[in-house]
Amino acid sequence: MKLVFVSENPQDKTQEIVCLSTNQIELSDEQIINRYLLRSRIDSFYRDAKQFLGLGGYMVRHLKSVVRHLHLVFFAYSLLEILRLKKNIISWLKAQINTIAKLCQFVRNIFLRNLIKWFHALFRRKVPIYKMLSMLEL
Repeated sequence: MKLVFVSENPQDKTQEIVCLSTNQIELSDEQIINRYLLRSRIDSFYRDAKQFLGLGGYMVRHLKSVVRHLHLVFFAYSLLEILRLKKNIISWLKAQINTIAKLCQFVRNIFLRNLIKWFHALFRRKVPIYKMLSMLEL
């Protein structure tokens, strides 16, 4: 077994020290740290996908449905992550959104706002509610 002790600032005695262990003794200290950092990102993805994108609570009977749902969750996460990483394009997003959870909330709010505007526009044109609902196939 190989142990690697990591600290952001080894001279600072108050700094937290993290111990990483592995049975892959041929890896360098840097390789072990890099693999740990990758695992942290993977764990973060699964936590976000379960909490905010419905990965954990979806129940189906057929493998095809499971695969379809996984593809949709991965796709949604990818789109959100691209938006999060490209937020410098939209400067007012920069300070407000720094997590997938906040980005999900932001996208949901935009969707609801646009849905309400759409309903309002149809209402002003005197479209009956049953037709609005049929447009949504509800």
